[in-house]
Amino acid sequence: MSWRKQFAKFTSVGAIATVAHYTTLVVLREILGVEVVLATTLGYMVGALVNYWLNFHWTFSNQADHKRAVPRFFTIAAIGLILNASLMHAMITYIHIWYLLAQVLATGIVLVFNFICNRLWTFKEQS
Repeated sequence: MSWRKQFAKFTSVGAIATVAHYTTLVVLREILGVEVVLATTLGYMVGALVNYWLNFHWTFSNQADHKRAVPRFFTIAAIGLILNASLMHAMITYIHIWYLLAQVLATGIVLVFNFICNRLWTFKEQS
């Protein structure tokens, strides 16, 4: 499958996972009063679970064993989590951007990072 078609599927899956992430973030922040970086970290984890399942089965239609794909996916997700939390911290603390706008910007950067890494490593077809 072409990278363009995979990227379109990846962004569709990402939209669903982002809804899970942002819903968790807003509920934790606005209703439960959880600190923003912790709330976005927990939201990211929820989104990552949704993301793995849908990408494994639909985007990359992977034939790989979950024993191989899960550790790779969550390694990339962990790096993306650190990138997301770092970007959020920097934008909120130093640039004073509203947390939801900061999250949108961080999401765009992490999306590109995640797609490239998952396409080239996590779900790469084995020879």
